[in-house]
Amino acid sequence: MDFAFYHHEQNPQGWRKAIVPVRRALRRVQRPYFVRLKDLLVGLWQSDKMLAEDLRKLRMQLEEMEEAHQALVKSHRALEMDRDALASRLAQIEDVILENPIPRKSDKPRLLAS
Repeated sequence: MDFAFYHHEQNPQGWRKAIVPVRRALRRVQRPYFVRLKDLLVGLWQSDKMLAEDLRKLRMQLEEMEEAHQALVKSHRALEMDRDALASRLAQIEDVILENPIPRKSDKPRLLAS
């Protein structure tokens, strides 16, 4: 982007020649202000570009973090389902054990009916 001070050189004709010294005097007085303004605008433009790049990077990081979060949520749900299935199976095993207790060494072995 070009923020340079406007330099217009031309060869005026007629009454416009009288305006040239006034324009040059104004240009000399205003030039430091416009140079400083140009420096400020260039700095702002560059910082705007850097901020836009930082924002783009942060958005990419956010998308990656959202994907990782979704993967963690899915794995957490799967682990909960596995835990529930294991708890259910354990309850079934406990019920079977309570219905058919394991014989102790002091007990006589029972014969299974065929």
